[in-house]
Amino acid sequence: MKFAAIVLKIIDFIWASLKPVVIIILVFAVIASSLLAYDQYKKFQDRLLGRKLIKKIETVSSCTTIVNAGDKVDLKFTLINKNDQDVNLEKVGIDVSMLGTEEIKFMGLLQTNPKSSKVTDSQNQFETFMFKPSVVLEADNKKIVILKIQAASRKQASASPHTFVAYTGNVMFSFNHEMSIKTPCQIQVRYS
Repeated sequence: MKFAAIVLKIIDFIWASLKPVVIIILVFAVIASSLLAYDQYKKFQDRLLGRKLIKKIETVSSCTTIVNAGDKVDLKFTLINKNDQDVNLEKVGIDVSMLGTEEIKFMGLLQTNPKSSKVTDSQNQFETFMFKPSVVLEADNKKIVILKIQAASRKQASASPHTFVAYTGNVMFSFNHEMSIKTPCQIQVRYS
């Protein structure tokens, strides 16, 4: 009986000394889980807003053209915002099936208007360029984005002489609220 009483006193002493630490840990755990749940809720709301807004954003493009090897061409995209609030264009992505790979280049992006910079960790399908600061597409307004592209030489593209090659892919515009629009594009290059 004495042994059981001593063990209970030891457990009571340990619990009394650890109780403040356990309470602090529990408070931190509750705060951390609350912040995480709030962050997930805000992301969910942002995505819902993005789904609503993207329905009223359109792109009009002149992204079907024929060029000679080595020629420069301006691809003009008109982004139309029919929403009653502004949206921000953050990135543009060009399908690598149009640009080529490190070994074989079909064409290259020389510059964008408005200015952008290449994102080094681009996704596999798209070479991504970020606008800093983001381009504001005002409510009930439109904005023109121009991609200046140069077709690669026949040697760079490993193309046969006296051929036409059609490079098709998508140009993707990424906006705030985690929304994006893909626009089909086809550039035919004449190799002599």
